[in-house]
Order: sequence, then C-alpha cells, then structure tokens
Amino acid sequence: MSFGVCLQDIYSKIEWGTGHKETIPSTLKVGFSFKPTPSILIALDTDFTLEDLPRSVQLGSELKMGKLFALRAGLINKFQPEEKLIITAGLGLKIKFSQKNGFNLDYAFVTNQELSSSHYFSFSLIF
Repeated sequence: MSFGVCLQDIYSKIEWGTGHKETIPSTLKVGFSFKPTPSILIALDTDFTLEDLPRSVQLGSELKMGKLFALRAGLINKFQPEEKLIITAGLGLKIKFSQKNGFNLDYAFVTNQELSSSHYFSFSLIF
C-alpha cells in the first residue's frame, strides 16, 4: 500500500494584462493505492480546498498485461455545480533497452462536458 499528500498553490496569484488580479486557492491532495495482485493497482485520491470540501474524488485502476502493456480505467467525481461523473480510460507501453534505461508511452481518453472528449499522450524517458 502507498500513501501520498501534496499541498499545491500555497500562495499563487495571477495578474492579467488588464490589471485584474486573481488568487488561486490552495489545494490539498490526499491519496492512496494498493495492489491486490502483482498485476492490479487500485488508487483513490481526493482534492480539498477551503472553498470546496472535497473538490473532487478520483478512483482508478491499472491492469498490467505482462511487462510491456497496461490497461487503465477511472472515474472522477467533481463536487461542483453542473459537473457530472467523468470517465477515463487508457493504456501504457513500457519498452526497456537495458535493465535501467527505456521509455514509457501512455495514452488516456477523458470524457469532459466543457471540451467534449479529450485525448492525452505522454512520452517518458527512463534513465
């Protein structure tokens, strides 16, 4: 089992070109994950702000299929007006050149009411 905590935007302000100033609220993120089997990971995390308690809850899972391939799925529930349940899905590919070096290629599909559906790609080097 793993546990993590992150405090984000401790003191963040934006000043627009128009002179308008905005403060970004601090966010506390708390999460944990566990592996019921070596190939399955389940994770749960939540975001808190002073204005929105809690702001959102995320639940996700990953199924590793061998050493190279992973399937992912998740749900996001935002506790804000006019927000509905967001569904996520994705996959990952891990290629190793040696015991320490390689790369990850990841893809995610996210449903979203404001932007329609979004596709995310990432490439990570491991060295």
